[in-house]
Amino acid sequence: MPLRHLFLKVLPAVCAVCARTGAAAAQQPTRSDSARTDSLRRFTLESVTVSVTRAPTDIAHVPLAVAVVGRDEVARGRATAGLDEALVTVPG
Repeated sequence: MPLRHLFLKVLPAVCAVCARTGAAAAQQPTRSDSARTDSLRRFTLESVTVSVTRAPTDIAHVPLAVAVVGRDEVARGRATAGLDEALVTVPG
């Protein structure tokens, strides 16, 4: 019988603690909300020209994967696509 009384006294306290932690967790913004806001920002990147050998080289003889994504290809993409989605077809 005393164990039952102890259980009945402790149970409301445990329920109150669980309810408070659940309410506190509901008030904190999730990472997915902040990540979504960050991904909707627009970025304008500067043009980059890379020249190493300063000699014209056929793209077939370059030892690395090279892909050119032009302005028109980016403009044709979806406005909500991130850079990772825009470059999904680019190797590397």
